[in-house]
Amino acid sequence: EWLDSCVSTHENCHSLSEEPALPTRVLDVGTTGDATDLRLLLSKGLQGRYAAASFCWGKIGILRTTQAVLNALVVRIPLEQLSQTFIDFITITRELGLRYIWIDALCIVQDSYEDWEKEAALLPHYFQNSFVNIVAASASDASQGFLASRSSSPLFTFHVHIPGDPRGGVLHLRKYLGLQDPVSAEPISSRGWVFQEQLLSPRNLYYTSREMTWECQQTAHRESFDASVSSYSPRLEIKKFIGEINTKTGNEADGPQEQEILDLWDSLVTMYSDKKVTYAPDRLLALESLARVFHKVLQDDYMAGMWRSGFPESMAWYRSGIHDSSKETHHIYIAPSWSWASDFGSTAYFFT
Repeated sequence: EWLDSCVSTHENCHSLSEEPALPTRVLDVGTTGDATDLRLLLSKGLQGRYAAASFCWGKIGILRTTQAVLNALVVRIPLEQLSQTFIDFITITRELGLRYIWIDALCIVQDSYEDWEKEAALLPHYFQNSFVNIVAASASDASQGFLASRSSSPLFTFHVHIPGDPRGGVLHLRKYLGLQDPVSAEPISSRGWVFQEQLLSPRNLYYTSREMTWECQQTAHRESFDASVSSYSPRLEIKKFIGEINTKTGNEADGPQEQEILDLWDSLVTMYSDKKVTYAPDRLLALESLARVFHKVLQDDYMAGMWRSGFPESMAWYRSGIHDSSKETHHIYIAPSWSWASDFGSTAYFFT
């Protein structure tokens, strides 16, 4: 329902319904749902709608594409050898009526430096051009899966007396889950690279431990709310801005002004600053594609996670929350001391 509404009624998302060129490789999940249909497809310029996948790899060994198995996976991918998270991705892709999905572990040759170098440069485009990004928010590693059975019955049922009606009535209540973004409490929310994937993807379908949530470039939804929860989604304003920039055809003067854009960047940094990256030098690299989007409008010098036109205000950052000294990597240079990126922990600004 959320996806159909987005495709048919959202002006900001309308152009996203077109069929772009597929990534270099995608999983072809077939048309029948039969496990024998599953294979790795070399797209060779083929166009079509496809899903992308965001997940935590974890430390558990999973089937991934290597040079040794590449040719075999092009013929058929044995479903029984896939991790549960990948099986769940495939299930959802088929349920959404899509034929293709891009999963990095299977669509990039993991032991080929040349392939990694080429495909890594294209990752931002793969997420930006995806029809929908499926986010395994609740799984801390790829073996866990994220589709779980839930009771369809309301959590609380009360029989009530209705004056004048001897039959009475039944009142169904469901648990109030609060206004906090449920994704923020999930394992996926701590990952730096996934943060970029979420913002670049035009549509995100999140599977959390409590409910499904939705985010596109116009609105946000949760299962526990009948109406849109756009005002409670801190990522949404940034997603709207990115969507406007990537699809802009009119006068750029109609869009946000410079200070508004700088404020959006500061909000982005505040959200990103406590995220984790496996390799410390990637702390700024994991924001690079987002910086390119902002640069399209700012046309400004980008230095160590900050914009020259934002000086000196953007230098007035401070460490917020509890500092995790275990994240510090003293022997590796990440950024100059005046940049928020030099500190491993949550960042906030004095002038916001």
